[in-house]
Amino acid sequence: MIQCFILSFRNVMLRIWFLVFSLTIAVNCTVTVFFAVACIWKDGWQYTYVIGLLEAILFCGVGWVLSGSTVLYATYNLTMNEAFNYHRYRYLKDSDGHYHNPFNRGFLENIKEFFHCTRVWDVHDIIKMEETV
Repeated sequence: MIQCFILSFRNVMLRIWFLVFSLTIAVNCTVTVFFAVACIWKDGWQYTYVIGLLEAILFCGVGWVLSGSTVLYATYNLTMNEAFNYHRYRYLKDSDGHYHNPFNRGFLENIKEFFHCTRVWDVHDIIKMEETV
């Protein structure tokens, strides 16, 4: 449990930087695709332009998928690991064994928590909330 908390805390501190990093890759590769198409349009189908365009499209796709998934999981207040392996974690199941995310506070509150604009819930807050329900 302590190791899980330490890893989660480290992820909390790095997730904004990961989003900035993946957005930077996506935007730069999008600009690169634009320039590669412009070079092909101007100079014709040269081998190096085509290879550069294909490479830029690949990295552009990866950058936008990573950025989009980071924002998507931020809106649900989940990590990518929790989203893919939710069936392995007891805290992501309700009493009937169905999926339930106790950390989901709604779209706006989740985004505020992602960007450190509100207090992050810990396990004790979840326990108190579930006891009152």
